[in-house]
Amino acid sequence: MMMFVAVVATSLTSCTDGDGVLKDGPGITFVPNETSKEISFADESTQTVEFKAIIEAESEVSTFIITEYVYKNGSVASNVVFDEDETDFKGETEKNYNFSRVFTTTDFEEGVDKIEYQFVVTDKEDKEVTKTFTVTAKTTQDLVGVTAYTAKIVGSFGSSAYGSAFDAHTGDVLMSADAKANSEKVDMVYDYDQDNSKAIIYAPQSLDGSDYVSAWTTKNNTKFAVSAISFDDTNTSEQLDAVVANDLNIEIVIDAVYAFITVDGKKGLFKVTAIEVGNKGSITIDVKIQE
Repeated sequence: MMMFVAVVATSLTSCTDGDGVLKDGPGITFVPNETSKEISFADESTQTVEFKAIIEAESEVSTFIITEYVYKNGSVASNVVFDEDETDFKGETEKNYNFSRVFTTTDFEEGVDKIEYQFVVTDKEDKEVTKTFTVTAKTTQDLVGVTAYTAKIVGSFGSSAYGSAFDAHTGDVLMSADAKANSEKVDMVYDYDQDNSKAIIYAPQSLDGSDYVSAWTTKNNTKFAVSAISFDDTNTSEQLDAVVANDLNIEIVIDAVYAFITVDGKKGLFKVTAIEVGNKGSITIDVKIQE
C-alpha cells in the first residue's frame, strides 16, 4: 500500500488571536507558516518533517513543553518529547526551536489515525498559548492492472543530458541513437517549440519529415488529449478504459494531466510535474499505463 502523510499546523483559538499568539502574552510561530503539507511514502520508506518554531514571551518564558499524542483505535497515548527544564528556554523573551521528526510507514500501522505535537508556552505571568502540529496518514488503493512510473525526465531535442523519446510501456527514456534503433518502442517524443514558447509532446508519426525521425523504421501514432480523469485517483485498468484521445501532438503545461492511447491500444495518463523551458531543457512526468 502506498501511504501519504498530510501535515497540518493548527492553533487552538482559546485565549489567543487565532495565530498561536496570546494577546499581551506569549506567542508561537511556525516557519514556514504552512497550514498543510503532504509527503508521500510511495518512493521512500522514510520522510522527515522539519520546521522552526519561534517562541516569544515579552514577560519571559516560564515553561515550554511539546507533547506527542498518538491517536490509535479510538484511544490516545501521550508522551512529552520536549521540556524546557532540560534547556535554556526559561527566562528568554524570544528563542527558536528547530522541530525535526522522521516518519516511517510503521508509524501509522495498527490503527494509528494521527499523531499530534502540542506546543505549549507559559510566561512568568502565567499566560499560556498552545499551537498544534498534526500529522495524519491515508492509504491509496493498490494499482490493479496498471504500471506506474515516477519522475521520468525527458529532454528537448537540444538536451545533451536526457533523451527525447519515451517508451510508455517500460518507462524508458531513449537517447537519439537508441530511439532510432528501437523506434518501434517509442510512444511519444518531447520537444520545446522555441519559436512559439511551447512545450509539446508528439506522436512519432506526427514528426514524419523531421530530421529527428527521418531514419526511423517505425513511427507510432500514439494519440493524446487533455485528461478528464484524475491522475492521483486512477489506480485500475478499468478506470483507464475511460480514456479518450485523438490528437497526434499536444501542448503541455506544468501540473496538468494528459491522456494517451498507444498504437497497441494501451491507455494511460501522464502528469507534468516540472518543465525546464528552452530547446536544451526537459520535462518531468509521472505516468500510469495499462499493463
